[in-house]
Amino acid sequence: MRILITGGAGFIGSHLSEFLLSKGHKVTVLDDLSTGSIHNIKHLKANANFEYCIDTAMNKPLLSELVDDVVRSMHED
Repeated sequence: MRILITGGAGFIGSHLSEFLLSKGHKVTVLDDLSTGSIHNIKHLKANANFEYCIDTAMNKPLLSELVDDVVRSMHED
């Protein structure tokens, strides 16, 4: 299952990403790095099940695409 985490480069989001990846999930992080840090997710980048976008959740077209990916993933599993 693909999971979308907004604010995923923050303290809680990065740890949640790490946990979900350890359980075999695919994780996409969306973060504008206004309070989060790329360093919080740097160690996750090598994981094939991890994707990230540096952008804001206010970018409606991008957010729609990311949500569509999650929904498609739910139907594939």
